[in-house]
Amino acid sequence: MSLLSVRNITKTFPVESGVLRRKIGFIRALNNVSFSIHPGSVLGVVGESGSGKTTLGKAVCRFFKLDSGRVFIEDRNIDLYSRLELSSKVQMIFQDPFASLNPKLTIGTIIEEASDVEGKKEREKLIKDTLGMVGLPSNILLSYPHQFSGGQRQRIALARALVKKPKIVIADEPLSSLDISIQNQLLNLFMKLKEKHLVSFIFISHDLVTTSNLADYLIVMKDGEIVEEGPTETIILFPQNSYTRNLISAVPDIK
Repeated sequence: MSLLSVRNITKTFPVESGVLRRKIGFIRALNNVSFSIHPGSVLGVVGESGSGKTTLGKAVCRFFKLDSGRVFIEDRNIDLYSRLELSSKVQMIFQDPFASLNPKLTIGTIIEEASDVEGKKEREKLIKDTLGMVGLPSNILLSYPHQFSGGQRQRIALARALVKKPKIVIADEPLSSLDISIQNQLLNLFMKLKEKHLVSFIFISHDLVTTSNLADYLIVMKDGEIVEEGPTETIILFPQNSYTRNLISAVPDIK
């Protein structure tokens, strides 16, 4: 059984112009996209800006209504999940964690608000255990987001997602704003979470090198469509699509 199955999804967004915001056209952000992932695996989604990668991640989280197609988690249509139920199945973290962390709240409150565990002691233990999973000490709970580095804030955002114990975490360009050493630390963390805790990831990035180091399976997107997909090693060593070959050639040492 697939953990996630995406079947022929399409999404368009209107293009508006003028003071009255009249619709003058539309952008097809996703066009007949299908794929599936299995428990404990990492799906890499790569492509240039505007290729539809982030829209794909948001579609899996049901951030908007699709034009057509369906998304299933554990063989159940996501439209049949309540918002609370769906949040325990899939979570999403973004490129800029500072923008998604409320600066007025302490780290403890930010993570606690995401937890649905009843009982103070049980909730406190879950929060501390989750911080440990992402390599953060429990003594940060009374601190605020501005007191941390970009890499630490990304770990906090990841802890907030993991406290729900989701089956799938969608990571949208989570490393692109960080320096190389911090990127490597977080990449190792993602690998650890995959191997030790069997968290499944959809890793969205324009960086083929980083993605190929983490993903079991790759999807290459262009203009809202999947132009190539397959096991990571196969895609990197034997790309079939000219767009994929161009992405790879831009990074000479990827092989």
